[in-house]
Amino acid sequence: IDKMIYLDVPEEELVKRILLRSKESGRADDASEEVIRKRIEVYREQTAVVAKFYAAQGKYAEVNGLGQIDEVFGRICQIIDSI
Repeated sequence: IDKMIYLDVPEEELVKRILLRSKESGRADDASEEVIRKRIEVYREQTAVVAKFYAAQGKYAEVNGLGQIDEVFGRICQIIDSI
């Protein structure tokens, strides 16, 4: 692995986006704010800890995940292009 890219998005924005996805796609697993927040908590406890591992190796890059899709995509591409 050359780089771990972390999309940084505030929790309230994540909840808002996932609830919207639920309405647009009919995903029942996204319809409850409680379930979404639990999923975020599990992510922080079990998955996000990997970031420390890659940061210690100089392989961690954080990207602002707010903004238009094209803007966020551009930020990700800059990191990938710099590898």
